Amino acid sequence: MRSIWPLLLLFMIGCSSVGDLNVPNAGVFYKRDLEMEINGLDIDGVYVAPYAKKYEIEGKSKHTIELLKIFSCHREYTAEKVGRSFEYDFYPRELELDGPCSLEIAGFDENGQHTWAFIEFYRGEKLQATIDCNGYTMRKTGVSICQAREGLRQRIKFDEAVKMKMASSSTCQTPFTEDGGITWQYTISPKRCLYVYYKDRSNIHRHITLGYEDILLRKI
Repeated sequence: MRSIWPLLLLFMIGCSSVGDLNVPNAGVFYKRDLEMEINGLDIDGVYVAPYAKKYEIEGKSKHTIELLKIFSCHREYTAEKVGRSFEYDFYPRELELDGPCSLEIAGFDENGQHTWAFIEFYRGEKLQATIDCNGYTMRKTGVSICQAREGLRQRIKFDEAVKMKMASSSTCQTPFTEDGGITWQYTISPKRCLYVYYKDRSNIHRHITLGYEDILLRKI
């Protein structure tokens, strides 16, 4: 693995290269809750995907999708009049493998019944962490996502002391530690933030937060 500082620079670029998709003319960041199946695994809105040469994505919307957008730091795919389900085969290209490059999905309809998903990819990071997120505790290696309503308190804990680098905008809350860098707490910020925790250049953990401002009530 390359030295820590070039990697941190890549994280910053990777985070800022793709904009957030919100409801048109509303400016509200909604919960990512599109039901999907990725390589045979059921997913609800957000997912950290292990490395694969091909990702078979099946989306299952509760409403009719008039416009579908699937985009990464490298590509954008659009389709119209999709209906309530869609299939998309994602083959990561070299530009999408060089550094962090998430895949986002957005489905829109004319009546405002929109839906979203967020997929991040594991890049071989090794640092393990225990995450307390939105009422659940999970153990993750290398990459983790916490999606919760903005303003709620969350926590990430490591087996030993680590350092932290924020790779997001100044609107993101800064995590704090009271035990020398083992346990970090933060108030989840609106929209998307990226935090990089590291022990050394071989032990890195990318922690992505998605702070939604509301949940979209959809008519089925």
